[in-house]
Amino acid sequence: MAINPADNAEKIYVRSFPITLTQFIKWCGAVLTGSEAKELVRCGEVLLNGEECLVPGRQLHPGDIITLLGEEAISYQAVEQM
Repeated sequence: MAINPADNAEKIYVRSFPITLTQFIKWCGAVLTGSEAKELVRCGEVLLNGEECLVPGRQLHPGDIITLLGEEAISYQAVEQM
């Protein structure tokens, strides 16, 4: 049985899409500043839907899975707030 990455991801509700990858990383509280978020992305520490993403301004869509790598990887799912 295949594992769905969304099953283990913390859901983060976003008021409106599109939102950029760096805005999302800051919004979920993983970093304090946009420049910290950009650095994470540019250093290859972020996966978008399971693939490395090096584009800080990449626009997210509802359901996207963002994984922050590090000592302990953590995944978030961008969910549209109703």
